[in-house]
Amino acid sequence: MSAHPLAVRLSRLLLPRLRPRIEPRPVPGWVLGSGEQGGGWQGWLRRRLLRSFKRPVDVTWIDGLRLTAYPYNEVTRSILMTGLYDPTELSWLRRTLTPGMTFIDGGANLGLYSLIASRCVGDDGRVLAFEPSGREYDRACHHVALNQLENVTVLRAALADRPGRIGIKIADEKHAGHNTLGGFVYHATQLDRVEQVEATTLDDAVREHNLTRVDVVKLDLEGSEHAALQGAAQTLERYRPVLLMEFSDPSLRAQGSSAEALRACVESFGYRLGRIENDDADFEPLPDTSSLEASVNVVAMPREAARRAA
Repeated sequence: MSAHPLAVRLSRLLLPRLRPRIEPRPVPGWVLGSGEQGGGWQGWLRRRLLRSFKRPVDVTWIDGLRLTAYPYNEVTRSILMTGLYDPTELSWLRRTLTPGMTFIDGGANLGLYSLIASRCVGDDGRVLAFEPSGREYDRACHHVALNQLENVTVLRAALADRPGRIGIKIADEKHAGHNTLGGFVYHATQLDRVEQVEATTLDDAVREHNLTRVDVVKLDLEGSEHAALQGAAQTLERYRPVLLMEFSDPSLRAQGSSAEALRACVESFGYRLGRIENDDADFEPLPDTSSLEASVNVVAMPREAARRAA
C-alpha cells in the first residue's frame, strides 16, 4: 500500500528538522543502526515519518555541510535518525587533518568523509576521492557541488594493484555501502547489477594529479584494501601518510587475502596498526589482528609517528 500524499509531504517537511544535531564524538562499538530505537517522542516520530520517506530530502549535517538523504539508504537513514555516521572515525579525522593537508578518500561512497576533510584542509588543502560505482559517484559529485567545494576532486575509478578495466558488483540501494570487486559477504545484500569501470593505482593517481604531499589515506574498499596498498608502495614510502582502513576478514578472503595478510602488508611498509576507540579518539597500538571483529576500522601510522603518539 502506498503512503498517503499528506504523510509523504509531512515526512519531507519534518524529517530534516527532527534530525538530532550531534557533533561527531567517539562512540565505542558504534555500528549502522545504533541508537535508532531511542530518542524519546522525537525518535518515535522520526521512525513514523521514515515509513513515508519516498523521495530524497536535503538536510544540514556537521560543520554546516548539506547532504541529500536518500530513501532506503542505510547511511543517510542513520544520519536522519541519530545524526551520526562513523562518529569515532570522523572525530579522529577532524582532529588529525589540518589546513593545507591532502586527504585521499578510497571508496568515497556518498562522499561524506571527503566533505568533512574538505572543511578541515581548507582552501590550501586537497581532497582526492575515488568511487567506482556509478550511482555513488553521481551522489558524491552532487554533494561536492551542493556544498560548492572547490578543493575536492571525485574520480570514478577503483583503487587496485594495477591499472585496467574491472567489474564491480553494485549492491541494492539499502546496502549501497557494500559495492565490491569481490563477492558480497552479508546475506541481506542483493546484487543490483555489475558495472565495468576503470581501475588505477594510488601511485599513478598521485602522479597524474601532481600531488606534492599525501597526509591521510582512507581505504574502505569492501575487501580490496590489500590490492590498493600494493598499488600505493611509492606513495607510502615517499609521503608516509596515516592510513584509516577497514579490516574485514570475510571481505578480504572473498578477494584472496585475509586480515592477517593485510596486516603483514601494512607492517612491511614500516607501519603500526592501532585502534581509536577511547573517549579521546587517540591512537592505541593493536597487538593482535585475530582479536578484531568481522569488520572494523583500523588506523595505521608510520612506526616513527606511532612511537610519538603512543
